[in-house]
Amino acid sequence: MNIGVVGAGAAGLAAATRAKRVNPQARVVVFEAGREFSRATCSLPYYLSGEISDQERLQGVTQQQLEAQGVELRLETPVLEIDSSQRVLTTAAERFSYQKLVVATGSRGRDPSLLGVDLRCPCVWRLRTIADAVEIRRHIETGRIRRVAVVGGGYVGVEAVEAFLAQGLQVALFHRQSSLMRLQGRPADAVNRTLLERGAELYLDSEVLQIECDRHGGHLTYQNSQSPSHYHFDAVLLSIGMEPETKLLEEAGARVGPTGAVQVSARGETSLSNIYACGDGVELPANGRGPGRWVPLATTAARVGRICGENAAGGSRRLGFLGGSLALRFFNSEVGMVGTPDDWTDAEALEFQWGSDHPVFPTRGRGVGLIFQEPRSQRLVGLQVVGPQASSLVDLFSLAMDQEMTLSQFQEQDFCYNPPLKGMWHPLFLASRAAEKRQAEVATGRYGR
Repeated sequence: MNIGVVGAGAAGLAAATRAKRVNPQARVVVFEAGREFSRATCSLPYYLSGEISDQERLQGVTQQQLEAQGVELRLETPVLEIDSSQRVLTTAAERFSYQKLVVATGSRGRDPSLLGVDLRCPCVWRLRTIADAVEIRRHIETGRIRRVAVVGGGYVGVEAVEAFLAQGLQVALFHRQSSLMRLQGRPADAVNRTLLERGAELYLDSEVLQIECDRHGGHLTYQNSQSPSHYHFDAVLLSIGMEPETKLLEEAGARVGPTGAVQVSARGETSLSNIYACGDGVELPANGRGPGRWVPLATTAARVGRICGENAAGGSRRLGFLGGSLALRFFNSEVGMVGTPDDWTDAEALEFQWGSDHPVFPTRGRGVGLIFQEPRSQRLVGLQVVGPQASSLVDLFSLAMDQEMTLSQFQEQDFCYNPPLKGMWHPLFLASRAAEKRQAEVATGRYGR
């Protein structure tokens, strides 16, 4: 049995290794268009900051390790065409016949051409590959970079700001929306305040109109509520988002969903017979509620990749709960969330907090959060948290959403306690109590006074 895999990122290699484990007799061949594979993309900002010193640590597995598992890897071998009727994919060197195919072509950075920027300019940076990270750090280590502009306030942009500050650079962050990383309320305020306290310049509600540069630096033109202004920089990092890469499957006839990504079933199946897809290029079923979702996260990519690999090898596994859980370290704290903005639009938002501004133990510091729930059913649909334990709270809350718990049920759970680790009352217990207090105030007409 021949199983082909297109793409050697988190999703593709998860599919390949899982397929080989499920069916050791299968021949599994991975085709990768570039030179890099098994790239630890989420670790790239920590290479910029110097916390990761060895670029080899930015790669998850080696080619020798894959070969030892029985997986064939063909680098710099782009797939040019897929003929689903004949079950053949074509590269420049061969026509490969498959019984099952998994496509994991990932995503591409959004086109910055509207900004008029020349990507060939050495002071214009993007952070998507190991080669990008190595080149950026090389420039920083010359000592000629002092002032960096970061365009885009998503997760990568915010992590890059922290990395550049750690390198002693002056950093300005430009974001077209009023809050960073889709955060709202007190979590958004906490992130903004921390960035300013750490020395970053913050330009929210600021649209970057144009970027001009030469080999020595340049300036960007931006506009907010005032007239257009200029910001001069030695280098600019473009972190303006990504789009699903669907060209190969679209040309083969696969169905594309409203998000612009290729639609797949809970088993990872595309609309093409014997072809599965995973990674940042797919639209996933939304837990039986509403339209499909595009969730470009490494954990989601690897998880769906395993499902595709197992099913391509003869299994029948299905995707379970999909919440888009994510977390990042944020200086000496954490940021986390679960759920999507579509879930939060009509939801009721409840703010809560835990910890202390002057804790005896560092792990007991102040944290703030926002819980989203449906007003009538009280079904939990999302969480945003900033503070210690944020990543653990995301994991727990994701499980609670999957099990359709209500907020009041957190008061019934047996949470642990230890003074150096966490407080007597768990943050989600405190959130539940805050919800009860607000309900009582609403019932008596005292809420909001």
